Amino acid sequence: MALSRAAKRVVFPVVILAVSVCACLVLAELGLAWHEYPPIPVSGWTSEQSYPSRGAELNQLRYRGQRIAYSDDELVVVLLGDSQAEAVSCAFEAMPEKRLQVHLRKLTRRNIRVFTLASGGYGQDQEWLALQRYYQQYRADLVVLWETHFNDVWNNVFPTNWPKDGTPKPTFWLEDGVLRGPTEGLGQPVARFRLEMLLKQSLHYSRDEAWDRFLPPAYEPLQNPPTSYSTVWETALAPEENLENEKSHYAVLLTPRSPRLQYGLDLTRRLLFEIRDSVVAHKGRLVCFQTGNGGTPFRTFKTPEGEFFRVKGKFYRASLTQYFDNIRYVNKDLEFVYIPIERTDWAVSPTDPHLNASAVDDVMKYLADWLSSHLP
Repeated sequence: MALSRAAKRVVFPVVILAVSVCACLVLAELGLAWHEYPPIPVSGWTSEQSYPSRGAELNQLRYRGQRIAYSDDELVVVLLGDSQAEAVSCAFEAMPEKRLQVHLRKLTRRNIRVFTLASGGYGQDQEWLALQRYYQQYRADLVVLWETHFNDVWNNVFPTNWPKDGTPKPTFWLEDGVLRGPTEGLGQPVARFRLEMLLKQSLHYSRDEAWDRFLPPAYEPLQNPPTSYSTVWETALAPEENLENEKSHYAVLLTPRSPRLQYGLDLTRRLLFEIRDSVVAHKGRLVCFQTGNGGTPFRTFKTPEGEFFRVKGKFYRASLTQYFDNIRYVNKDLEFVYIPIERTDWAVSPTDPHLNASAVDDVMKYLADWLSSHLP
């Protein structure tokens, strides 16, 4: 049906305006792309981004560790984890994969190779994606996952690394109990267009705040001050620790569990089972473990059952008992090993709570002892 003259007087200017606007947007995007402004960050990272000067210490997937190469008759072990497994404070020959390989070979008298997929700030989300990438080229008879629940849970929950609005990362989420995501793939850009990034910058867009609106409620501090409380958290917590939204190493200590922590534990548990299913599908076996170091959160407690702490004028109840309940909940029905640390001088330094070379060797020897008696 032909348009009337009146309709043409309305439609044609609108069409011309729309085409003009689209053309201007395309030209603006091309101009921004020509000048490479603003930069579009990618989602996730490897050891290469975190420590670019250590190129000689990177494997083919760009994680710190020996090159991935093995023969058909060698048992292949993959060590999944975060900064503890990456162990940048340890010399290359003293890093966990090397020590685990030495101890396993000595105990089993078998040809064994251990390779690392780990980087500081990793949660199970990026660990799973790294493992999927590994399986595209290599095999693994055994996957050993080093858990660190002081940061694993919030690493999985939030879409950026430490602190607020840190490096963006691929993030999964639970929707009515169903795992969805990730937001992007490992190494993929977080935006399609530079105009989009420019608009977000001008509006001071916060990826964390936008994500926070869809998360369950965080822990609610006590309404009334308790009769007795500790102020040690006032000095122990770094300024970046955020108990209000639970992007904090101390969140897994809070009791009772908040809806947000329960969500984080469920998400972490689901990701662990996805990792296990991937390992089993590739004819391997998954073993999870955690170390019992006496980090700063542990040292703030006088009793494991529960204490009250004041932080920025608000009061929180925390418990080591709750922390270990959370670990058991996450690892139920998984093959899990808890490795105690006996030595008192386990830390790299008073300000660096990562395990030093001696403690790493202790942990890897304990793990090798356990694994050697369970290997086929």
